[in-house]
Amino acid sequence: MKISVAVQVSAEEEPIDEFVIQNLKGVGFEVEVDAGGNMHLTFDGDIANNDLAYGASMARSMRKR
Repeated sequence: MKISVAVQVSAEEEPIDEFVIQNLKGVGFEVEVDAGGNMHLTFDGDIANNDLAYGASMARSMRKR
């Protein structure tokens, strides 16, 4: 299935670990940092049903923190 994901991290937030950024790039995320230091991560592509379910489960567990 096709999926589009956009994540924005403002310069005021805790920076994303470089290891995480490299993993996101490895699966196809594009990473841009604007002049204000805000990071934009985007992904447009295909995703398997199992990957989508796994990602949803992880997102749910992160909300509980």
